[in-house]
Amino acid sequence: KPQRPPSRPTRGRRARSPAVRRAVRLVEAGGLLAHGTGDGLVLVDIDQRRRFVNHLVIDRFRRSLRANRLASTFLFVGPAGIGKRTTAIRLAQALLCESTPPTELAACLSCFGCQHVAAQTHPDLILIQKPADKSFVPVELLIGDREHRMREGLCHEIAMTPFRGGRKIAIID
Repeated sequence: KPQRPPSRPTRGRRARSPAVRRAVRLVEAGGLLAHGTGDGLVLVDIDQRRRFVNHLVIDRFRRSLRANRLASTFLFVGPAGIGKRTTAIRLAQALLCESTPPTELAACLSCFGCQHVAAQTHPDLILIQKPADKSFVPVELLIGDREHRMREGLCHEIAMTPFRGGRKIAIID
């Protein structure tokens, strides 16, 4: 018999055990949600998916803030109704809170920043939504119309210095 070379993990990844491969197939089929823990995977029933994922996301943001390594841009992707917008608003509220330090990632809900983010009127929070009559976000909302190119829109507003908070936050929904 010819001998097969030992299976090697792909570059940068560890080899997966058969149990982990089965769990990944279940996850890909949409029945379970998997979270790597170092020793293996924690499998979560689909009913607990939203709460579990949001907890993991917030925990990662908290660790990044404590290490002073928060990235400049985040992309929340997934099916409708899983809490992407809510998570983005709560993250903005925690980052723009004037009472608690950003590393806590917990909004006080009573200061100027928290109240105005909740009302979506904070001067350092930019919300962009696609118009109801379109299926996409028009480029004019991002860079301005032809007459005001780069003097209006998200790119212009985000380049301005923060008015009240220590940072500007844009949410494109």
